[in-house]
Amino acid sequence: MMWLKRLCIFCLAFILACNAQVVTLNVLPEHTSNSQAVPQPGATSTAIESTPTEKPIVPSPSSPQPAWQWPRSTPEAQGVSSNILAAMLEKIHQDNRQIHSLLIIRHGVLILEVFVHPFRPETRHAVYSVTKSITATLVGIALDKGMLESINKPVADFFPNLPIDNPRKKEITVENLLAMNSGVEWTEPLHSGLSDHWGILESSNPVEYFFSPALVAEPGQVFNYNSGGSHLLSIILQQETSSTGADFARQHLFTPLDITDFTWDKDYTRHTVGGTGLALLPVDMAKIGQLYLDNGRWQDEQILSADWIKTSTQIHSQPSPDVGYGYQWWLRPQGDYYALGWGGQQIRVLPKQDMVIVITAGESGEYILHNDLVDGYLIPAVQSNNPLPDNTAALKRLQTAVNALSTTRTFPSSEISPMAYEVDGKQWLVTGRGDWSMFTLHQVNKTEAQLVLTLDGDSMPLKVGLDGIYRITETEECGPVAMLGYWEAPDTFAVMQQNLREADRRMTRLQFAGEKVNLFSQWFVEPYQEESEAVLFQQ
Repeated sequence: MMWLKRLCIFCLAFILACNAQVVTLNVLPEHTSNSQAVPQPGATSTAIESTPTEKPIVPSPSSPQPAWQWPRSTPEAQGVSSNILAAMLEKIHQDNRQIHSLLIIRHGVLILEVFVHPFRPETRHAVYSVTKSITATLVGIALDKGMLESINKPVADFFPNLPIDNPRKKEITVENLLAMNSGVEWTEPLHSGLSDHWGILESSNPVEYFFSPALVAEPGQVFNYNSGGSHLLSIILQQETSSTGADFARQHLFTPLDITDFTWDKDYTRHTVGGTGLALLPVDMAKIGQLYLDNGRWQDEQILSADWIKTSTQIHSQPSPDVGYGYQWWLRPQGDYYALGWGGQQIRVLPKQDMVIVITAGESGEYILHNDLVDGYLIPAVQSNNPLPDNTAALKRLQTAVNALSTTRTFPSSEISPMAYEVDGKQWLVTGRGDWSMFTLHQVNKTEAQLVLTLDGDSMPLKVGLDGIYRITETEECGPVAMLGYWEAPDTFAVMQQNLREADRRMTRLQFAGEKVNLFSQWFVEPYQEESEAVLFQQ
């Protein structure tokens, strides 16, 4: 069931505060006018069925609330330019960037929180390889508590019955796993059954799986991206602490940070996945960044030693001349470092600016790094360590830019094809490759359809907006799923779907031809296409 796997497994707005008094700007969001183009794959600021309402720049936190909340203020109160932040948001909107949420914390204060519609602050988001940085954090905590002896200990020593085909593999240490320089051959193509990433997670013996490939470099010498090494860290943690990675995180990291809403996948052997599989609220991702910025302290408690943070954010491997790698953190010569996940999930720590940036996204290519936003806008926006003068015009501009991203945006819809009524209620059996086993398209009314998918025998009815407005269906399997559809041609219905917990989005075109349907699906974060077909199963 690869669709669920992509959507379920793998794969922002601003309250003004002055001292203790909170002031809300009364600026009504502008309703985006329709353009003449049909809805395109990758459109960002889309909408659910709702009416634009007055929104403060940083919305009031959603319910239910954790015990602790970020203090909030205007950007100027923390020495940051609202004009430059507004220019950045305008650029994101203009370029149709696939940003889902953006949070900025300066001096420990939340100064900007934007959730691009239809994404929501109360919905946790898969962070993919940001998980690696959390796993490394847990290693540091275990080391601090004496539960882990040393990161210089050879990995093979933790598994005395492990068969080793090359004596040099016995030299691979925990530190080599952290720095991704174990020397073990490893490849991770996403859309391939040959990916070692999927292989180790589905293996009945993941430790043996990791050590089975050839040693292609001396341990400690060459960087090679390896999610399997991150997973071994989680397995070692479980062995040494007698707790799964998720349980250890809950007790020693998440609970002290008041992080309560999270999920974390397990592998075939029930170990917490060390390299991916974690989902967090963006506001909680920011807590991890602030913990690192504050040298391991959270409020009055030392959660993680300052020595570990210093060591883990130094260069231990060199992926490229302009990027270093620490212990599961990416490092830039500019002095900032970041946790990075597939599709552009990011926790970025900027010590020089005393700032933390959190981004969730569905980006691809070089845009997953967000360096253009950081270097072009976010760093220049920091203009003083002291408050700047109030700037009402700049705040209003920022308010408008936030609203353009966070409120309902209507795409133009198309005329409903007569074919919609011909196929209404018919059940189709997918006979080719693909993730759907069956589907039915219902024409509910002129503005909404329903697509009923059968996945692994389970029926999943999903609302589809036909009026250019996304509909959201709360599903047990995948959480909230937003869908928008239109008749691209008299015989072809196109539907865009976005799981609000995931990075990627999927466009599926259903081409009806008598008692057969051709299905053409494409994904965008890591471009991929799939063709299949279905036959009429039941009138």
